[in-house]
Amino acid sequence: MDTIVSFVLYFYPTIERLYPNKGVDNMGEGNVYFIRHKQDDDFSKGEINRLKEKNKIAIFFDNKPLSEVTIGNTEIHEKYFSDKKAVTVKYRSALNCLLKIAKDGGMVVAEYNDESEVLIGQVKPGTSLEASGKIEVTLQLTKTKTLKYSDYPVALAVRPPYGTICKPLAPFFQTIIPMIYNNAESSININRSLLHPKMLEQMCVEYLRIKGVNDQILKYCILRPGKSLAIIDIAGISRSGKPIYAQVKADKIKPEAHACFIKFASKNFKDALNVIFSESDSTLKKHSEITYVNVDDVFNYFKTNDEEMIRRMIGFPKLATTKPFPLRNERSLSSKGKQMT
Repeated sequence: MDTIVSFVLYFYPTIERLYPNKGVDNMGEGNVYFIRHKQDDDFSKGEINRLKEKNKIAIFFDNKPLSEVTIGNTEIHEKYFSDKKAVTVKYRSALNCLLKIAKDGGMVVAEYNDESEVLIGQVKPGTSLEASGKIEVTLQLTKTKTLKYSDYPVALAVRPPYGTICKPLAPFFQTIIPMIYNNAESSININRSLLHPKMLEQMCVEYLRIKGVNDQILKYCILRPGKSLAIIDIAGISRSGKPIYAQVKADKIKPEAHACFIKFASKNFKDALNVIFSESDSTLKKHSEITYVNVDDVFNYFKTNDEEMIRRMIGFPKLATTKPFPLRNERSLSSKGKQMT
């Protein structure tokens, strides 16, 4: 059976380490995986729900038992996977990821049937893979908790859009998820590296709308931030009717991107406000008709004046008053049934 598996990696600035928390389980910090389970012609919604009820995650193969695709259920059987006709590289990647979780342990965010919630659970180091029949390869989660997308909408926005199983590098997954799981929100070290690029773009929109640049206050956007054009991330109109165009970078803007923005802006230097939001760069040859704003200044402005907005953006809708994130009621793990990704 063909299962599409692709590893989706997000590359962001290095995540700053958080202050240590006594009594907090740090198993997941920096070692968080995401897996989705979706129905198809062979596996029903009910079968996936049974997988969820047993607190398990699973991937699937081409009608071959686990003993034929692994060596001792602990490592990839290279000889088997060298035959491209027998199985695709994507199958190999998925199994390799599951084997790594089983060996090293970690935290898993598991989605089932595109529901409005996910399970977050732990995998202890040295956990064995299980095979049910000749297709299902499962791994047991422990200490599972339920996270609702309505409580943490950022989780829905930044989850990997494609593939079955991967280890996202997004700060929300590798840093924020363990803090939520451990009810340790009050210990978070708020810093810009925790912002998803989408959130940084939105923060710059709010900066233009609230504080403004060069006495121009944004009235409204005419394009969706970050989605419509490759050269600009923000396009809007100021209260005085002046067009505003901006590029947003989480780090220093590269010479190629800088040159492209200058070329774009050169057609309306006199009629529009052109802004580049990026990290400060003393080596950058600045253009006199472009306004450069340090993204750290933008972040610090809101950290001083509206930290609640930043907390909501990085995934903490509440402050230290957040109620404990409870463990799920453990269900019987003895029942058997088909499981599906």
